Amino acid sequence: MLIVETPADYDQLLDFVSVQKPPIPGAIKKHFIKEAIHHRPLNQIIFKHIRSAWGAEPLEVLLKDLSVPTLILWGKRDRVLHVSGASILNAVMPKSSKVIMENVGHVPMLEKPQASATFYLDFLGKSIRQKND
Repeated sequence: MLIVETPADYDQLLDFVSVQKPPIPGAIKKHFIKEAIHHRPLNQIIFKHIRSAWGAEPLEVLLKDLSVPTLILWGKRDRVLHVSGASILNAVMPKSSKVIMENVGHVPMLEKPQASATFYLDFLGKSIRQKND
């Protein structure tokens, strides 16, 4: 589902990762399709490594006690990575903030760019204020 070989595959990818397909102007969409097809071999290698890493350390172990302010922005209807992952990461990262966006899929910044930007700017402002206090 996540590997693009044809323009039709790209449309299927958008359907899978989005609750509502983001509006993408034709020329930009053609560019995205071309890039996705071009990166197909690399993406196949990445997914092969992900599938072979079942015995590897889970992300929550690797990120435990990470002291960097981190915004965890997750779509509630993400079908690629289950939304429960946001709470797991938030629980082990002491300086993280979690936002779950309703009616959003895997890529909130494409599906709801203004809301995503607002959440990020709010997070960034709070992080700066905390640093200065």
